[in-house]
Amino acid sequence: MEKLSRKDQALQTEQKIIKATLKLLKSKSFQQLQIKDICGQADVSIGSFYHYFDNKQGIIVKILDLYSERFVTKIRSHKLPSSQEKLVVIFLEFCHIAEKLGADLVLEIFIHNVIAYDNFFLSRERPLFLSILQCIKDLQEKDLLLVQESEEKITSMLIIFFRGFLYEWGLCRNAYSLADEISKQLNRYLPVFIKSV
Repeated sequence: MEKLSRKDQALQTEQKIIKATLKLLKSKSFQQLQIKDICGQADVSIGSFYHYFDNKQGIIVKILDLYSERFVTKIRSHKLPSSQEKLVVIFLEFCHIAEKLGADLVLEIFIHNVIAYDNFFLSRERPLFLSILQCIKDLQEKDLLLVQESEEKITSMLIIFFRGFLYEWGLCRNAYSLADEISKQLNRYLPVFIKSV
């Protein structure tokens, strides 16, 4: 049996902690979850946990990164004729990720953003921002934008719109389909920015 390198062992341990957290979140809220529970489920020491994460909230960032990678893969798999259609799909795919993570974890993302001053949703390095920005650039090239703002500003405005609905959905504890609601609202909101073709 081939021995794993230190780098591979570290990656494997980090993944065990993330998988254990996701498994435990199916039966407990994030607030109820304790680090000792995660370590027990992952079969790692508490010291190992703190080697990879500063605190429990640090796992949220890693989970978001994991789902962001899946998000990018899904978005790239869609072959859509227009940037406007792709824009809708981007938001809907992110809705599906949020629905899979659940309202509790989505609200924890907002809490983490406030505590850590980390604006996950508007970060210009994140896949959500970059994917929407590319659609806006494509629409700008085709002269289909109605507003005279920078591409980055329009991208931010769309994400802020989406973030509000995501937050409300989290507060309502998944009382309705986020994807259905966003789909309806995008039909109302996108015509403010994009010419109909």
